Amino acid sequence: MSAFLASLLCLMAQDPAPAPGGRPQSAPGGRPQSAPVERRLPFDGVALTVNQSVLTRRGLGRDMLRWRRDNPDAGEAQMRAAEAELLRSRVNELVRVQAGEDMGLPDEAVQARVRDALDRIQKRQNGWVGMSRFLQSRDMTTSEIKVALRGQMLGELWEDSITGKGPAQGQRVVADRHVRPGRIKLLYERALETEEGLALLGGAPERVKLQQIVLDPSRVGGIEAARKLGDELAAKLAAGADFGALVAEHSAVASNQGIGEYETARLARVEPTLAPFLAGARTDETSAPIPGPRGVVRLVKLLERVERRSPTFASLSTQDTLRKREQERLDGQRLARAYKGRMSGSWIWPSEFREVALGEQRD
Repeated sequence: MSAFLASLLCLMAQDPAPAPGGRPQSAPGGRPQSAPVERRLPFDGVALTVNQSVLTRRGLGRDMLRWRRDNPDAGEAQMRAAEAELLRSRVNELVRVQAGEDMGLPDEAVQARVRDALDRIQKRQNGWVGMSRFLQSRDMTTSEIKVALRGQMLGELWEDSITGKGPAQGQRVVADRHVRPGRIKLLYERALETEEGLALLGGAPERVKLQQIVLDPSRVGGIEAARKLGDELAAKLAAGADFGALVAEHSAVASNQGIGEYETARLARVEPTLAPFLAGARTDETSAPIPGPRGVVRLVKLLERVERRSPTFASLSTQDTLRKREQERLDGQRLARAYKGRMSGSWIWPSEFREVALGEQRD
């Protein structure tokens, strides 16, 4: 890939042309005058072909040069990855545009939508002067942006026909986007089983605020000494000693008086020995000495427990979130199948890009 990329970049940076006659012109004083710098644009070679559509080396090289300009500190590996991703996206783009063309939409309607999109861009850029700067920043001409807008519009119409967001040929909707209530209820129950799903619905897991005395065996004379000291501190706490004072005197982690806030489930996974105490402790309750990995002994005091907050299924926002997420999942599956079908029936050159594209859709 890197050799191919180098050839593309070379096409974009040609040597200046010599002066007419092959010799530099002379200045009035008889000294040679340097030839004016003249940029030569090579004839566009073919970089990629998908059926009847062609992507030129100049167009691909221009996209890579723009990426390099936006990522000046990128290394060789990042550049190769960007080139591979660019080629994959270009194959998909050509396939989706052709699929949109095959829908048989009237050309007048397509051109009208392109003009409307171009007018909206011009208004956002405050007229033709701003539009000119906009095109210059993207190394595009008016004709090129019209082609790009047409392709974008056709591709979106085809994808919408596959997902059911829009009609297919014959103005028929061929995909059902309705998510049934029973499915939404099942998704709700599954979401509550994970922290990620709970956060997606706007809920919050249970949290605890703890104060800990951490006895490190390496600082108190070994594992047995740590256990013995833990028993002594537990007796002092039972007799009414101040927990914060013991933290400052004995704990290996005395910052913030040993106080921290944690998600209960996550803390139980990280420190399994604390799980039994966390499950049943009440506010201001202090644990017995808890031995842990590497001989560390902890005494833990529960300062506060914030209960888990779960959104109700009756909430419209909850159901709407679940519905949209399921629709996005179905859209992805349908598009993957549709792209794979189009790729399988397409002639793509070089053939290696066909395998890459099919492999991506398979994943």
